[in-house]
Amino acid sequence: MKKLLFLLILLITGCTEYNDLSELTIIKSIGISYNEEYLIYAQVIDYIDNNNEAHMKVINGKGETLEEGFNNLENEINKEAFFSHVDLLILDNNLNDENYRSIINFFINNNNFRNDFYCVFSSQIYKLLEKSKYDEIDIFLKKNVSNTKDLNNVLKEYIDNKKIILPNILYNNKISYLGNYRYNKGDKNA
Repeated sequence: MKKLLFLLILLITGCTEYNDLSELTIIKSIGISYNEEYLIYAQVIDYIDNNNEAHMKVINGKGETLEEGFNNLENEINKEAFFSHVDLLILDNNLNDENYRSIINFFINNNNFRNDFYCVFSSQIYKLLEKSKYDEIDIFLKKNVSNTKDLNNVLKEYIDNKKIILPNILYNNKISYLGNYRYNKGDKNA
């Protein structure tokens, strides 16, 4: 009887974690770069205006490890970061073997992200995130790039073949597709 009463109380009151939307910062796009330490860029929703249009801003976090970079990013936000709405991951094309291993392990072992968002390479992460909206990049990729991949496919490709082939994009007053960038494990320039 006590077990039934306890179960009934749990069902009635709920036992799930609840976060008010005003206590969260919604992350739309992420960029990862490395130059002696990881630099994590995040395009976040700053506010929504009266026309229901989202206004974005770019914040960043640095760290010796990827985890430390993401923790410092969250500290910059001053709210809980909500990563379930990430739609785009931009990887710097100057990353090396160790960086890719860390990135792959981070996303495989992290439950805060979905794995169905697009991945691209770019040497202009901040500029892309600052000057364009995710929707703009999404439309551009769907119209102009045939080999757009989501994180699930990137993880599989890396684990199976130790390579990653992704679109390389830039922003110079508009988004430009520079062809595919290919990373192979052990490349001298990777």
